[in-house]
Amino acid sequence: MDLEGPENGRHIEGEPGFYGKLPSKGDFVTRRLPQRFVEVWDTWLQNGLQTSQESLGEDWLSIYMTSPIWRFALSAGVGGPQVMTGVLMPSVDRVGRYFPLTLAVELEDCRSVAGLPKQASGWYAQAEDAVLTALEEGAEFEDVDARIQELGIPDHRGTGMTPLDREAGESGLRIAVDPSDGFAPDPAALLNHFLRQSYPRYCLWWTAGSEKVVPSMLVSAGLPSMGAFVAFLDGQWRESGWVGGMADAGDTSLREDDLGRSGRSDDVLDDDILDGII
Repeated sequence: MDLEGPENGRHIEGEPGFYGKLPSKGDFVTRRLPQRFVEVWDTWLQNGLQTSQESLGEDWLSIYMTSPIWRFALSAGVGGPQVMTGVLMPSVDRVGRYFPLTLAVELEDCRSVAGLPKQASGWYAQAEDAVLTALEEGAEFEDVDARIQELGIPDHRGTGMTPLDREAGESGLRIAVDPSDGFAPDPAALLNHFLRQSYPRYCLWWTAGSEKVVPSMLVSAGLPSMGAFVAFLDGQWRESGWVGGMADAGDTSLREDDLGRSGRSDDVLDDDILDGII
C-alpha cells in the first residue's frame, strides 16, 4: 500500500484517525493510527475484498456500492495491544479504485468492548457523519481530517467497570452488585465475561443495514475469516458461516440510533460521486 502525506506514520494517542481511500485522493491515506493496527487491518481488508470479489463475481461492484457502514469494537490483542473501535465505510479513490475508509480510535483504559455499542452510540453516529462528509462533492481533505480529529474518544466509562473472574468457581459465579441500583449487575461486564469464555479475543460488529444486509450485530473470535467477510457486503449469513437468529422486524430492543444511522450506503457512494471518479 502506498500512503499519501507526511503525517501518515504518526500515531497520536487519544485522537481518532483514519485509513483507506477517499475520492479526493489518488491512493491510500492514513492519519493518527497505530502502525500495528493499520498493518493488521489492511491485510484483513485486502484479503476480504479479494475473497468477496471471487465469491460475488460480476455482481461484486454493485453489492459493494450498496453495502452498509459497519461500526466495530475490537478487544485488546486483536488490532494491537489496546481496544480499537470505529466505523468502516465503503469508499473509492480519485481514480476509481475501491477500498473502504476506516475511522478508528485506540481506547487504552477500556476493560470491555461489550458496553460500547450503547454507551457510545452518539459518538458512533458522529463518526458516521464525519466519514460521510469525505464523500461529499468538493470535500476538502483538510476539512475532513479536522472534523475526524475533533470527534475525540467515545464515552466508555462504565463499560465493564465490574471486573469478573475469567472462570466460574465450583459453586458458580459471583457478581458484585449495587443495592441502590436494584441489585442489577453491570450488563456489559456480565456479557463480556460470557463472551470471553468462548472468544478470549472477540470483536463486535453492528450496522443499521442496507439493501441486502438486515440490521445486525455480529460477534467474532478475532477478525472474521475471509469467507465470513463476504456477508458484511451481501448479508448471506448462513452461506458465509455465521450462525444465530435474527431479531423480528418489530423488535425494538435495539434502537436504530444504537445500531447506526447509515441505512443504505448507495446513498453514500451515489451516482454523482462515481460519475466524477470513473
